[in-house]
Amino acid sequence: MARVDERLIHGQIVNEWILKVRPTHLIIIDYELLTDLFMANIYKAMAPFWVEVLIFSPEDTAKFLNSRQDKNGEKIFLLARSPGIYEELIEHGVDISEVVLAEKKYLPQKRKASLENKIAINHLIEKNVKVTVQEFPNEEATVIEKYKIKGNKGENKIW
Repeated sequence: MARVDERLIHGQIVNEWILKVRPTHLIIIDYELLTDLFMANIYKAMAPFWVEVLIFSPEDTAKFLNSRQDKNGEKIFLLARSPGIYEELIEHGVDISEVVLAEKKYLPQKRKASLENKIAINHLIEKNVKVTVQEFPNEEATVIEKYKIKGNKGENKIW
């Protein structure tokens, strides 16, 4: 499972998503935590004891995933703050079929997601990645359609 959640690990992830998915590994893909060992250790401590928590860059995540393709019984939960991270993973050869966005701000009628994130989502969709919004595991996911972005003298605007 590949999820975008700006808060990374928090109660909803631990109490609902991890219990539903039952991963063997939780990989946080985050440049900031690579250098902030204090916060990295806090995030690691928040996960259940039976989940191995790893913090990697997109490149190292790709290396890890590609080295584990033949491991039976493993379930890997990917977690990142932004959809652009999954663009980078795809560039490093990782096959991602779906990205689940945690927040309803990504719904087209909300218009609260950043332009950068909307562009990244469009790129994922163009690469045949299904992008959905699903806050809780027991609610139905909403599929995101490509955002309409219009260039205007070097600017990008969302319709």
